[in-house]
Amino acid sequence: MKRLLERFHGRSHRQAVALLVISLLVSLGLAVGNLLANARATQLHSEMERLYQSEKDLISETNELYTQIGKVASTEEMERRARQAGFVPTDKFEYLQMPTPTARPTVTATLTTRQP
Repeated sequence: MKRLLERFHGRSHRQAVALLVISLLVSLGLAVGNLLANARATQLHSEMERLYQSEKDLISETNELYTQIGKVASTEEMERRARQAGFVPTDKFEYLQMPTPTARPTVTATLTTRQP
């Protein structure tokens, strides 16, 4: 009986050591997994910050382009460019008769002599 108890005691000790080693390995694996997850989260955070900054830059650039389009398409700018191309305001309007009626008449301008 004494030998049986010694064997059982020794086996229990081996089981406790094995359980301790397994527990340490699982804890180590969880710790490494946690570190990897945190590193990935940090990497994704910096990537998102870079993308947000890129988005802000693109929005600013888009707004600047809309401003430029507004300046180029303004009535004053179009009139200035038309005058540079040799166009002058007309003093007489003619209406073009269309075979099918339209909701409103089409206005055409005739080129008159160049004014100084």
